[in-house]
Amino acid sequence: MNFPKENPPLPRRKYPCIVVDPPWSFSDRGTRMSPSYSGGQRTYSHYSTMTLTDICLFPIEKVLTEDAWVFLWIPNSLRRDRTEHLVARSWGLTLTGSEMVWVKVTKDGRPRIGGGHYFRSAHETCLLLRRGKPTRASASVPSVFLAERGRHSEKPDEFFDLVEAFCLGPRLDLFARKPRSGWDGWGSEYPEDDEVTPDP
Repeated sequence: MNFPKENPPLPRRKYPCIVVDPPWSFSDRGTRMSPSYSGGQRTYSHYSTMTLTDICLFPIEKVLTEDAWVFLWIPNSLRRDRTEHLVARSWGLTLTGSEMVWVKVTKDGRPRIGGGHYFRSAHETCLLLRRGKPTRASASVPSVFLAERGRHSEKPDEFFDLVEAFCLGPRLDLFARKPRSGWDGWGSEYPEDDEVTPDP
């Protein structure tokens, strides 16, 4: 399997609650919404990516308990090809049909308009998957939340607050980019001093 770059070993413990924000590889020409962009005189890459095949082969079962929730972030453009069904099936998970929508806003609460082919995008989508029969810690978590945008692909604290309300820990943030209190993190950009204990 080809990881974006050399990653640490996966943690040895298993989790009933995991957030996954894979470094998807896709092109969205003209909108500058993809991880890599080339147009006119501008070419840049926000981060290294993984192919769909490598994402499907990711051994997520090694860090999942028998009954677990998985929160999967997916670009809206990939859903046109039903990519989420392929990933869920490859990981042995079930799509619940529920999703959480992040509406991106400015400091004064107005929608933060981005690129788009038809409508200008102002949101991202996170799908809820499950393994086995996990339980909810709360039945009051909303499907939509508003939060300001950070750097490219960075997910806001408001999202993690909702996940914490929805399911009990321990919790793991896969492909994480910064530490968060009460969470374990893993990924090529995760600070080494905060890595969880790896397999021997």
